[in-house]
Amino acid sequence: MYGPLDQGFWPDGLYTAPTDEALRYDIEVLKKLGCNMMRKHVKVEPARFYYWCDKLGLLVWQDMPNGSNDSDADKKQFELELMRLVHSHYNYPSIVMWVPYNEGWGQFKTEDFVKNIKRDDPTRLVNNASGWKDCGVGDVHDIHKYPGPKAPENEPNCAAVLGEFGGLGLPVKGHTWQAKENWGYRNLKTRQELTDAYLDLLKKLRPMIKGGLSAAVYTQTTDVEIEVNGFMTYDRAMIKMDAEKITEANKNLYPPANDVSTGGQEEAPLDIKLPRPQFEGTPQDRGVPFLQKPLGRPRPPFYAPVGTKNVALGKPVTSTDDEPVIGELEMVTDGDKEAADGSHVELGLFPQSVTIDLGARYNIYAILFWHYHKQAHIYYDVVVQVADDPDFFTNVRTLFNNDRDNSAGQGIGRDLHYTETHEGKLIDAKGVQARYVRLYSNGSNYDDYNHYIEVEVFGKPAG
Repeated sequence: MYGPLDQGFWPDGLYTAPTDEALRYDIEVLKKLGCNMMRKHVKVEPARFYYWCDKLGLLVWQDMPNGSNDSDADKKQFELELMRLVHSHYNYPSIVMWVPYNEGWGQFKTEDFVKNIKRDDPTRLVNNASGWKDCGVGDVHDIHKYPGPKAPENEPNCAAVLGEFGGLGLPVKGHTWQAKENWGYRNLKTRQELTDAYLDLLKKLRPMIKGGLSAAVYTQTTDVEIEVNGFMTYDRAMIKMDAEKITEANKNLYPPANDVSTGGQEEAPLDIKLPRPQFEGTPQDRGVPFLQKPLGRPRPPFYAPVGTKNVALGKPVTSTDDEPVIGELEMVTDGDKEAADGSHVELGLFPQSVTIDLGARYNIYAILFWHYHKQAHIYYDVVVQVADDPDFFTNVRTLFNNDRDNSAGQGIGRDLHYTETHEGKLIDAKGVQARYVRLYSNGSNYDDYNHYIEVEVFGKPAG
């Protein structure tokens, strides 16, 4: 999980949002920036806030507002209100974690309160203390580190989380609570400096996820009075960093594959050499159903363990069409990705497949292939599979399938059609182990023949 600390302050109402639309707006911005959670910091919001989190899909770590708890009366009131918070907010599915304490503020009877919360709400996680004094109970071990990042040591029965980090400050003239003496854990002077510093933090954070870090909380959603370390200014007038760049970095913290497939190995972006583009502009909608919308910008880097390389280069290729109409099967793995004449193999009509023998079992992290990117074709019934034997009887796994009517006989798929470009089609293989790779297709929206320029399989030898 990744998202910001959220104190829920407003310049015109302090703890009260001006409108219901304002409550919704903050949640929508966080979703657009690629966050999937927030930590609601020592504040309980009105019901509409949790309604919007439920409806829009943002996870919430719910803090208990903390006092000093110096007297017996203070402690009795804290316990009463803590359990009332749990009971009154039980039915909001967006709340996934209770946080009774922040940084030791008024902390007492931690073990008892965790036990009581678990007794009354066994469906949710409990964070016994966000930062400072961890009492070894509950579901997570939470540390704070500014600017950070840092991860706690892994424990067998607790998730490791970074409950606060970052806090990078930038006052924006005309959008601050006061003109001078504003504050951040580290102060920057320009929007570009702030963006670069944030991206550097996330670059350091990502390997920690592979080492076992389960969640991180950046400080914070908006500037709050003299604190100028928000994603947004206090008045919500602007996002202070380059939104496109930080969104890409945020989303890159949880790609669907690598978080669980690399075994904690150090990662780096794949060194993908792309061929020259053959056409410019955004491909037009050609009326093909279930067609993926073009990204509109270069594909973001794909991370894989250091040492991952193209293990298909020069490997033998077989096909359902052993006498291609044009070219030779070895062209599929010859390393030539250009769309020039003589660089592709053309197979016959109807569903056809090519199979690559990698020669040994590999941990496969990505498969990248080009059918024919000289024109913006859309190929049908594309299926990508791996297996342990050349006949695809043993341990067959399907990594991609956009065959909506089972024309290729490999089952009905739910993946989208896509338009050929010079970037090729990149399939996240999630570290699957296999020796053989097979790709199916069934013609395109241009004609009924099947084409391949190149197939690359990125992997490392299986241990």
